[in-house]
Amino acid sequence: MIGALTIGSQLVPEQVGAVSTDALVPYLEQVGDDNPLHRDPAVAVNAGLVGIPIPGQLLLSVMERYAKARTEGYALQRITVQFVSPVFTEKPFDLTGRVVAQHEAERVLVLRLQMHQNGERSVVGEARVSLHGTKENWWSLGGTPENP
Repeated sequence: MIGALTIGSQLVPEQVGAVSTDALVPYLEQVGDDNPLHRDPAVAVNAGLVGIPIPGQLLLSVMERYAKARTEGYALQRITVQFVSPVFTEKPFDLTGRVVAQHEAERVLVLRLQMHQNGERSVVGEARVSLHGTKENWWSLGGTPENP
């Protein structure tokens, strides 16, 4: 056990409400995403999709926020994701996670994260988190490797 979590611990699931296509526009403008696939339903349908897909970078940030919120007291070291199928606007999606490995010497946990929409797995991810105050996350606390 590292902190309150151990291998097999389930993170509290979260349902994210539907992201409307209109609410997506300010995000697209802010990040400079002019891909019509994320704006125009006709383009999405012509590409063989059933709706407008949410940009992957936005989904990554949602998954990162979920991992951080569910592991309070730990520092997120790294997160990686793989996109399996699109997540569409106008429909809610769910986030789940669990601890799949631990490294006692480093005080690090490995989390398996998943995003589902309509019961279909859309994004899978892995995150490494460590307990605050360890040498592995000294940079997030403003310390040095010698003095975390």
